[in-house]
Amino acid sequence: MEDRYFCGGNDSSSTSILDFNQLWNSTRPEFSKCFLKTIPFWLPSLFLWLFAPIEIYFLLKKHFTFNNDRYHHRQQRRQQSISIPYNQYNISRLFFTILLIITNLAQLIHDLCYYQPFWQLININNNNVDNIILASSADISASLLNIITFSFFACFIQIHRRHGKHTSGIAWLFMFISVISFLPIIYTFILNGFNFNNVYLQIGPIEKNFNLSLLSTIFILHSILLIIIFLQTCFADQKPIPLLRRSSKQQQQQHQHWIIMMIIIA
Repeated sequence: MEDRYFCGGNDSSSTSILDFNQLWNSTRPEFSKCFLKTIPFWLPSLFLWLFAPIEIYFLLKKHFTFNNDRYHHRQQRRQQSISIPYNQYNISRLFFTILLIITNLAQLIHDLCYYQPFWQLININNNNVDNIILASSADISASLLNIITFSFFACFIQIHRRHGKHTSGIAWLFMFISVISFLPIIYTFILNGFNFNNVYLQIGPIEKNFNLSLLSTIFILHSILLIIIFLQTCFADQKPIPLLRRSSKQQQQQHQHWIIMMIIIA
């Protein structure tokens, strides 16, 4: 399965998503660059975009069904749970998700600087690319897809909070698949280290320490944030507080959580 235009490169080791000779018939199995820039990002994104809308649909359907029947279920209405207030758990998970989006945005900006159409636009009088490895469409799509998917994930967990759903199997499975799918990239770094022999870092100027340091830092941040969000998703948020049982002390705590959230965002 080879695509020179999308994956870039000139040989099958970089243009093939699955190179069986490189992966299986080798004493040093390695994943191709095209594989590292597609499967680890496409697989979890595909899962979330397929199943999250279904869960959102049932949440909204339950909400509107209850509103239509509110005159027939007044006692249930009084006991209806409100949205989960902001607390240290959901604020920190949202914060780390936003940090992960920013990390991927930094990767996208870096890759765009070496993407061939933008590179030719920026360097009109200097088109020498002998010492530069240009980014491929796979590089751009990986970062862009991650930004869109985790932005949707941030909205997804906020919809849960607004509707009083303190845990989600879809969110956990998405993060679990994201971590498992990211393992080939971690394996590549363990095998080749943080140098230019690592195909994941082969974007931009060759043998430039600053470029390698920047991409390595982005990888480390991405890995840490991904694991943190996964571990947070393994735990449930606090249960929603019934409307008639909310005390003034709980309202004060919710106000304090709002202040904490605004400080973190600022």
